[in-house]
Amino acid sequence: MDDKKFMEILLKWGLQHSLKVSTFLFDIKFDHLNPSQFLLDLFNSKEIRSSLHYVSFKQNIMLSQIKFQALTCKSIKLDLFDKLTEDRIVVKGHIKQCFEEQFENIQIADEVRKALVMEDSEQYCVFNEADRQELLFRLFQILVLGGQLCQYEDDIQAYLDWTKYLYKNTVNARKYADKDEIYIDSYAYEIKKLENSYISDHPQNVMYVVVNPSLRIVNIIENQWLKVW
Repeated sequence: MDDKKFMEILLKWGLQHSLKVSTFLFDIKFDHLNPSQFLLDLFNSKEIRSSLHYVSFKQNIMLSQIKFQALTCKSIKLDLFDKLTEDRIVVKGHIKQCFEEQFENIQIADEVRKALVMEDSEQYCVFNEADRQELLFRLFQILVLGGQLCQYEDDIQAYLDWTKYLYKNTVNARKYADKDEIYIDSYAYEIKKLENSYISDHPQNVMYVVVNPSLRIVNIIENQWLKVW
């Protein structure tokens, strides 16, 4: 994913060096009712192991354990984020600002970021747990929180536009054969821990695996909170 405008916005948001999206073809069995073996096989493959950016695999030692959580891919529009306007966290497209706080070294200076990660804030209740398990929400969170050298937006639209771009380039949207409706034919997983190789220990240290079975394509989204000084 090397769209010039997307790379420019990642630079502005401090994500140009940390956010990685890799695409692979696969020919191993995928069962969405029991994805554990697929994920293990995936992370034990030579191609994947040599391509990931933030995983320290031990040479010639195969993984036997993986900790993950299934996410949902139901969203076909950006309606999920209408709640920000309904609760007046965003007013006429403008993001409400607030007194600056720090959370895990992330600058929290507006109410959208509070709604994403500050569990003890009023704004956090805007999104319920089902919302937070949507892949679309997770991608939005990566972009809004940004990196350490982030020039944050005052208006919400850029975040929405580029979340949509990233989502559309990650999942597979299809039409039902018998009706004129679109659905997402993808399965997403948050990788929490890979045995002796990787652990997610920061809100911006994330890895998502998105499986598109009808295309036999898997996308892996990685991000890390990189220290710049």
